[in-house]
Amino acid sequence: KLDLPPLGPLSLTARLDVSKAGYEFSTLKLKVAESDLAGRVNVDTTQLKSNVTMELVSSQFRIEDFDVKRAASMADEQADTPEALPDEETATPDEARPLLDASENRGLLSREVLEKVNADLFLEAKQVVSGKDELGSGSMRLLLQDGRLALEPLQINAPGGGVNAAMSMLYRDGNIDFSVTANVDHFDYGVLARRI
Repeated sequence: KLDLPPLGPLSLTARLDVSKAGYEFSTLKLKVAESDLAGRVNVDTTQLKSNVTMELVSSQFRIEDFDVKRAASMADEQADTPEALPDEETATPDEARPLLDASENRGLLSREVLEKVNADLFLEAKQVVSGKDELGSGSMRLLLQDGRLALEPLQINAPGGGVNAAMSMLYRDGNIDFSVTANVDHFDYGVLARRI
């Protein structure tokens, strides 16, 4: 089981086609709060390791909708004030059990998850916003091949300039090989400063 980030509210619609080659989600539409994504997802199961291909386009991508720390904080606040159910006995600390055993809970960037599939994800955002700031547009291609996760590239187009960046991560011999490169051209750092 995967430990997914507490984002939302979420809504998802898609058409599912099943064949001997795998699965295809066509006419996919995903909405996360005020952000939207549309496109297709293909899962090829003919190989020993499944291959996932995704092509998604967003007409509006709002940074706050994917703020995992903020979403987790809100979830913790809700968990701190549970509503008591009628005739419900309160469990003692010795009787309380976690919903998932630690060995069953897998992070999305864990070695076990990254080595299970190969993937090619392309995402284009036609409008990126944060608060009242319009950040411009952007695109990215995320590749996962034999456990190596790579962002090749991330392109951010902002008024007057932009950023082109690449990243790769690979578990090797008990360590993590991690690299990042970025080219910045007249990027407005004032927008980032207002978000910190």
